[in-house]
Amino acid sequence: MALATFTLKNAITVRGETTNGLALMRRANLGDIRASAKGIDEWDTLQIMVSRLCEITQKEADQIDATELAAVNEWLAPFVQDFRTTGEADPS
Repeated sequence: MALATFTLKNAITVRGETTNGLALMRRANLGDIRASAKGIDEWDTLQIMVSRLCEITQKEADQIDATELAAVNEWLAPFVQDFRTTGEADPS
C-alpha cells in the first residue's frame, strides 16, 4: 500500500502502462540515501530517489515533465527530511 501519491499533470509510462500518478511505497532508508548521494547533481539525486521510493525504473522516472520536478521534489521531502549530512545527533 502506498504511503502517499502524487498526481502528475503529464502522464508517464510505467511497466508499459500510462499513468498520471506516482505512488510512494516507503520512506527512504540509508541505502537510498547512499545511492542518491552517488548522483552527479540534484537531478540525478531526485531521479534515484523517485525510482527507489516509488518502485519504478530510473528510465521511467526520467519521463517526469521538467515543469513538475520541483513539485515532485517537495512532495518527497517529508519522507527524507530527517537525513543529516553533519553526522550530529538530533539535539531535541
